[in-house]
Amino acid sequence: QDRDRLWRQRKFLKWQRPPDLLEKVTAGTGNIGATVANNARNASTINQRLLRAGEVSSSGIFVVSGGGVSQRFFGRFFRSSLATIQEAQRLKSEGRIPADTKIFVAWNPNDPRDTPERVLEKIRAGAQGIITQPPIKLPQFKESLRLIKEQTPDVTVLAGVPIITSAENSAVWMKLLFGLRWKKNKSARAYVNDFQTQQKSQSAAEFAKFRIQKSLWLIEELEKNVPGVDGFHL
Repeated sequence: QDRDRLWRQRKFLKWQRPPDLLEKVTAGTGNIGATVANNARNASTINQRLLRAGEVSSSGIFVVSGGGVSQRFFGRFFRSSLATIQEAQRLKSEGRIPADTKIFVAWNPNDPRDTPERVLEKIRAGAQGIITQPPIKLPQFKESLRLIKEQTPDVTVLAGVPIITSAENSAVWMKLLFGLRWKKNKSARAYVNDFQTQQKSQSAAEFAKFRIQKSLWLIEELEKNVPGVDGFHL
């Protein structure tokens, strides 16, 4: 409902930014036809999912490792997202997936382990698009994205925009973006504190408006100040 409400803010968006901003929001969410997560699946199962994803939509396939305990502790025993990208490219070359299908990969710019070089490795393997986790540290994201775009200017970048539902939900997001020790990160703490303060001091209607405006603010900041962002993923 919040995502739909954000899309319906056409007048607000036109007032704040040029009309094409809303087009970028809707276009950004429309690029992905299916998601293929490796998790702890074997190669055969992943290949079947790739083929089914190609049948569902030729617009784009989002390839992710799946994260979680299985990948963090036992990832070496399972296929990596890099290997799945390479397999998707093979299936495309054989005509088993539409040739114009874009392969998208994930990037968490808030995680120091998810470096631009790691993203570039996925692009060199065949990825044509990137979907980011919501960037909280915008200057850091801007510089990292510049490094990626310098070497791969044609790659499509969709920046993630969170739809926060409560102060508690903002903490869940920070744990996702920064890990279990997110409270040690100054930017993450400030983000959650903002939601906690507003939720305590505002009515339900006022807080709902604040939540949507927070998402709109991120879209506008990325649009104005971060070159290389091609769309948004809600």
